[in-house]
Amino acid sequence: MILLGILGSSLGLDVLDGMLAYIVGFLAVFLLAYWTFDERDQTDTWADTVEKVGERSTTATGGLIGAAGSLALVLIALLTTIGQQLAMSGGRIVELIATDPVLSGGVATGLTGVVSNAGFVSLSTLQLLGIVALFLIVGTIWRERQT
Repeated sequence: MILLGILGSSLGLDVLDGMLAYIVGFLAVFLLAYWTFDERDQTDTWADTVEKVGERSTTATGGLIGAAGSLALVLIALLTTIGQQLAMSGGRIVELIATDPVLSGGVATGLTGVVSNAGFVSLSTLQLLGIVALFLIVGTIWRERQT
């Protein structure tokens, strides 16, 4: 990411700010998808398709990036994008939960139920109902004191 930021600054692309990584990732994914669909019709097996796509990526980059490099570039771009989106979504959820105590109790109750159903904690139905009631009572009192 830092390398792409330096590259963007040196090319005078400061206007794009943090978008250069998205652009490079999108182009890499698009090229690999296009090459895969293009080569798939001309090959018999997926192994042949992967080999042909690797050859095309090596040819397109002048031998600088082979098939493994192309795959690594695409995976890094995808994981970076997914990570950023998850972090932003998590931040918004935390903001929402922090503003409404009853909603916080509902989320905590839901997570407790999921953990209980998964078998990490053994809770009886009565204990889970007690936790639900506790979260609702505490959340309601907290909400009343905030207003």
